[in-house]
Amino acid sequence: MVDKQPFGGASRTVEAPPIFKPGGSIMANILQKFTQNEPISPVRRVLSPLVSAIVSLLIPGLAQVLNGQTAKGLCILLSAFAVYSLNLVNTPVFTILLYMIMLISSSDAYFIASRMKLGEEVRSWSILFLDIHAPTEKGLAQAHRTTRTLITDVTVIDGTGSPAFCADVLLEGDSIRCIRRHLERKEKVYRIVSGQGKLLLPGLIHPCTQNENAYFSASSDTLALRCGYTTELLGGRGLSRAPVAQAHSQEIESLWNAVYGKPEAYTFFSNIGEYLIQLDRQIKPVQTESMIGYNTLRANVVGLCEAIPNSEQMEKILSRIASGAKSGACGVSLNLTGQAGPVIGTEESRMLLSACAAAELPVLVVPAQEPLAHTQRQMLQKLADETGAKLLLSEPNLAQPLWEIRDHLQKGTLPQWVSQHTMKAAADFSLFDRGLIREGMSADLLLIKPHALPDSPSAEPRGLEKVWVKGELQYDTEPALDVSGLPQKSILGIPMH
Repeated sequence: MVDKQPFGGASRTVEAPPIFKPGGSIMANILQKFTQNEPISPVRRVLSPLVSAIVSLLIPGLAQVLNGQTAKGLCILLSAFAVYSLNLVNTPVFTILLYMIMLISSSDAYFIASRMKLGEEVRSWSILFLDIHAPTEKGLAQAHRTTRTLITDVTVIDGTGSPAFCADVLLEGDSIRCIRRHLERKEKVYRIVSGQGKLLLPGLIHPCTQNENAYFSASSDTLALRCGYTTELLGGRGLSRAPVAQAHSQEIESLWNAVYGKPEAYTFFSNIGEYLIQLDRQIKPVQTESMIGYNTLRANVVGLCEAIPNSEQMEKILSRIASGAKSGACGVSLNLTGQAGPVIGTEESRMLLSACAAAELPVLVVPAQEPLAHTQRQMLQKLADETGAKLLLSEPNLAQPLWEIRDHLQKGTLPQWVSQHTMKAAADFSLFDRGLIREGMSADLLLIKPHALPDSPSAEPRGLEKVWVKGELQYDTEPALDVSGLPQKSILGIPMH
């Protein structure tokens, strides 16, 4: 997998120990060079993705050789030649095998060339979307030590709205492996965390973050984590970082200043697909998804004028929404406060909602202040009912989520509140891998000490003991008991657990 790093930063690669020592035989050194899995610079790409696919369909492995994957390409070429030689007797099995090699080689050449075109790191033995890394001693030790976490005797609020229950919860890798009343702990490699007297909640989902500027800067802000958010949705106030053309960048920057304040610098992208790829590469403590900001999209096509876009401009706007949905955007946001550009009218709202319904994207609306907000809600809800679009109305940001947890815990309504901000929020944006404490779901979890929660909305965030994001411990106020260093059974030096 590609190492995540700040956009524009230098690549960090971990070299595997050499399989053959320098100074050995000529054959050993040749084999060492052949098996090295080194990064390949995107500039090594000679052929476009389509041409790569055609070339490797006709001559399996040739496009891989031309694009820098020499060793892998030669292996494919020799395999195809061997099967072709065996097929001289016209055996159906070898004919089918040859066609399979041709198709796999063509697909691999296309995807590898596409990744290189997008600037992703590709290695000598990368295959399709996968990067194969030789295991290092450090990597094996780390994998052996941190793959499993067992949270014992904890009170679980699972996100469904059902009453809390007591259980042991096992995390393995990036997901929840097992939930049982009591899990056997003998001869296991666990990082044990006591949950006695504590609450375990799914990580909260923040649909309208104000933390937009932190993810493309050197900031290492952990406020979202300290408040209990493990997923932040960017672009939720009508503005997103893409698509932004150079001609309209200053106008769009002025909108960002009005909504988010002026940062040190802005990072904009010309298309939504490129932006989502670069967002995924950023090193960040929480999971992030992004919506398409309709106000950005509109300003990018028609500027900041209040006139209704003509048919050609509207077609361009709606096509960008459709392509953004295919690229992985989780919704469209619309700001009607007047801060993010002109407030759109009824007909334009109808076309927007129709396009979002066709693309199966929810529309998150930031309404104006009262009394306009009530009229806007009625109009938009009527249009949503007519078009079949999913309409979501942005609520005011929680003043202090951990205080809200304390308040609802005292009222006895905490399971319902948690469900609203986890399972329901995840379902609204089709994030079906998170929002619940269920076996197989993403291990985005909060371990909370109820007695330490803040007693007022204005108090500093406190009460969180640990936060896991995709199984990784991202926030910790107390050390855990680590038993992974105990002697383990092994066969031929391989840990068995």
